[in-house]
Amino acid sequence: MIRLAARPCPPELTPEVQAALTAKYLADKTTAPWEKAYIEQELLLMSHDKCCYCECHIREESKYMEVEHFFAKRWHETQVLEWTNLLPACKRCNVRKSDHDCAIEPIIHPVQNDPRDHLKWRAYRFYDKTQLGKRTIDVVDLNDLERLVKKRFEIGGEIYRQLDLLEDIVIDFQKGANTSIQRKNKIINWIKTILKEAQPQKEYAATAATVLLNEPLYQNVKSILQACQIWGTEMDDLEISARAIALDLF
Repeated sequence: MIRLAARPCPPELTPEVQAALTAKYLADKTTAPWEKAYIEQELLLMSHDKCCYCECHIREESKYMEVEHFFAKRWHETQVLEWTNLLPACKRCNVRKSDHDCAIEPIIHPVQNDPRDHLKWRAYRFYDKTQLGKRTIDVVDLNDLERLVKKRFEIGGEIYRQLDLLEDIVIDFQKGANTSIQRKNKIINWIKTILKEAQPQKEYAATAATVLLNEPLYQNVKSILQACQIWGTEMDDLEISARAIALDLF
């Protein structure tokens, strides 16, 4: 889970349109007037096509976006079209959260709260720093073993595998075994590719960033590249971006 930047309300969702669509829902609660392409498109831009809670990609086959009402429509009927109440969620997370009333028992709002202030990490599971974090883990089931924890483990394992392979190459480079331009470019592109997996727009970015930045293999590869003077500003920028979403270990 990462913090999301707010997006502007779609121009089509004027106060008049919002009022009319809300009235439509209040008159017939079997309707879903928030299911508009212009609403869904803006929400997907907000989350980089990901669920705002679990970070799964919701444009993939077998997954799709549901317009999530942070303040559940069952208890807050008049807010069903309020732009700041709408979030992009996968079906799993939306079903888990269900009719939980965030007005009475708040959970992390991914736009208004930074998840790093409320969540920490150990063994591919989220743990709470605060009551807000604990409730979020429980309400959205962020430690769903089959759907989430196993996926995080796979991501972490692949990052470790890539770093393990890369470490051997950069050690050889440092020793002068192969210092060709081709090898140098391969190393640069390889570490950039790994760092790019830990960027906010990537699926399960918080997992990738947390695993990568706390992996001793990464620190060793980085120190060797710095010593060889092939660690550049682009890599620094990618690392800074990853650190902005990585969770604390405990």
